[in-house]
Amino acid sequence: MQTSQSGHLLHLYRRKVIITILVLIISMGGAFAQREFNMPDHDEKPYYFGIILGYNTSHYNITHHPSFLLRDTIQTIESLNSGRVHLGILANWQVTERIDIRGYPLHLIFSEKKFDYREKGQTGIVTTEQRVESIVMSFPLQVRLKSDRIGNFRVYTLAGGKYDFDLASNAGARSPQAPEIPAVSETIPGFDLSVLVGVMAAAGTPQVAIDRISSEIAEVVKHPEVVRVWQKAVIDPIGAGPAGYAREIERENAAMARAAAAARLKAE
Repeated sequence: MQTSQSGHLLHLYRRKVIITILVLIISMGGAFAQREFNMPDHDEKPYYFGIILGYNTSHYNITHHPSFLLRDTIQTIESLNSGRVHLGILANWQVTERIDIRGYPLHLIFSEKKFDYREKGQTGIVTTEQRVESIVMSFPLQVRLKSDRIGNFRVYTLAGGKYDFDLASNAGARSPQAPEIPAVSETIPGFDLSVLVGVMAAAGTPQVAIDRISSEIAEVVKHPEVVRVWQKAVIDPIGAGPAGYAREIERENAAMARAAAAARLKAE
């Protein structure tokens, strides 16, 4: 009876026993790792830089209008979680032994929001999924409070804030998909930051081939199906051709050169 009871108790508490054993193994491994002090001169650095790579999820918070239930076309609407990555560069300045200030000179957040809705059609209920992709440039500023370093471990607390803006809504003109939303340049005169996407050819490519490829791309990007898919991602297809794309590159280079000169940046 005692053997049966012991086996029964072990079966009931098997998860706790396994977790306890794993914690002991990890603790023993951590104690063994403490014999080697990792980066002993790290705390002496007044500043340092790092790379951020993370994963994020986003979705819409949907609020129904009071008259939503009175309409018979849209049956339901639901927001879906979607994941993307974000990456950036971190700059850390050690003010004191206990306080650090952290900034992110470059922090790009790639996100996608999805929702689907069911509507009553001529052939029955039809479910449609909509996707909105965006690239957000974020400027966080944080204060880090640190504890004493114990071996290779330390406890710290972060506090701060950030400013974000969506690169999809920074063009000089209002987007055709959302003409009611003001452009950034209407609030900040002269602001112009665009994400250019084009096709490059190797040096020495025959002009006949370049013209053929350019004309084919121009037709593709203006195809109604392609336009419909890109509009879901808030992208305006242009198809300007080699000359137009070259002008945009020159304009972008000139703008970045002026910004670098204003910030007194020098290449190293």
